[in-house]
Amino acid sequence: MTPFRLRALSLAAILFAIWIPHLSELNYGFGTFETLSFTVISVILGILLAAIGGSALSFGVILGLLIYTLLDVYFVETTYAVPFMVLTTGMTPVILRYMPLGLPLAVFLFGIVFGLPSFFAPQKPLLEVHEGEPHAAGAVRANKRYLHIILDEQMSPIVDIVQVPPNALREKVIETYADNQFRLFAHAEAIAHKTYKSLSAIAGFISSENNVVRFPDETKYIYSVVDNTLVETLVDEGFSLSVIETSYLRLCGDDPTVTCQTYRYANNLQGASELGWQPVLRLKLAYLALRHEYVFGARPLFVVQSLAVTAERIFDKPLRYHAFFMMPLDNLKIIDEITETVKTMQTGDALIAHLLVPHFPYVLDQDCTFLNEPDWGLPLRHDGGTTAATAYDAFWEQAACTHDRLEKVMYEAAKYDDMIVVIHGDHGARILLETDQSLQTDELATLLAIRGPGVQPGIVTNQVELQSTFAAEFGKLLSE
Repeated sequence: MTPFRLRALSLAAILFAIWIPHLSELNYGFGTFETLSFTVISVILGILLAAIGGSALSFGVILGLLIYTLLDVYFVETTYAVPFMVLTTGMTPVILRYMPLGLPLAVFLFGIVFGLPSFFAPQKPLLEVHEGEPHAAGAVRANKRYLHIILDEQMSPIVDIVQVPPNALREKVIETYADNQFRLFAHAEAIAHKTYKSLSAIAGFISSENNVVRFPDETKYIYSVVDNTLVETLVDEGFSLSVIETSYLRLCGDDPTVTCQTYRYANNLQGASELGWQPVLRLKLAYLALRHEYVFGARPLFVVQSLAVTAERIFDKPLRYHAFFMMPLDNLKIIDEITETVKTMQTGDALIAHLLVPHFPYVLDQDCTFLNEPDWGLPLRHDGGTTAATAYDAFWEQAACTHDRLEKVMYEAAKYDDMIVVIHGDHGARILLETDQSLQTDELATLLAIRGPGVQPGIVTNQVELQSTFAAEFGKLLSE
């Protein structure tokens, strides 16, 4: 093998080792367009960089920078990135002088061995399912069906925000509940603007922010509910319960009969396949996901972070925060799965689902069309170049899409006379949070909607507390 080919292969292999394991973490599995494309890109860049690095010195510097990149992304804390960058960039040309073939060969073999397991790793399912144990023989089943949907960052459709004009899509959301015979508490005030505090209080039937614990080992969950009265009550009442939760907050509880379905709250790029054959768009999304991880995420890269900070200073414009942009599409898929589940629910079945919509970023219009990246909306704290009015318009577009999909769930649930349906947010949209325009209504105002036997449909416009109102209405729903 000629030195040039070996150099090209070594550079291609280390690029492969940098990108492919990271793409696998983002849930681009074996055989996906993105994984195959980045493999081809690695080979092409390897050849080009080998041609640029014609001399031993220039090749050594390029190889040293890529070795640093691999170390920084996977092995070295950002604090020590600069010394490692100086060390690898300075030492690699020296080592090459004594190992002109041995070092490139070693790098090639390491890159292949490091990257191949991820290359062949299958794509993980959107929902990781842990089946609950069967109920004891002869156990009494509940005489109702129960469906409970939690919408993350669903703002109240009736509160007004200063200097933000009313949006017609708010009325569309209200009409969805009115048309489907819900009792809608249109302004339900949460006790906290943090999901883990608000939802843990709902699960505990209390108005306290202290019903939650942080996991010491955050490999799967970040937080967990302490006293899960909601789950315990449904199980005690004879429901066969399934819970769809996020890896951010464990809602399933500890009862072994509960079926637990968990999805990651961070970027899960499995949903990119739903966009069909749009190669340029899909490669751009993969790039944005990697860039976010290198700047803000779990795999920070010192050089990329430094360039981002420098660009912000030069252009006086903060880098847009690209976390979670595939989450809305993933959650539309989950809503579709809920629709199919509701069709087969039997008396005594219960389902609780925590959905991360219409949570930012706002990448869907009211027709659920995936928007181009410049048109994505974000809260003000994540996009200093936007305005409150623009952000709220984008929010209500995604909220309208969410409720349009939910209406299919409502339609299927309405076919059962014994079906209880509860839909509510966890807190407000939080679009103005951490800015000088911050407002309590923006942070806390959400909605609570119920339908079931004995429930009188209508719109309640006076402000109520979300947690205590849910606890009271839940008791009435089970007792009817």
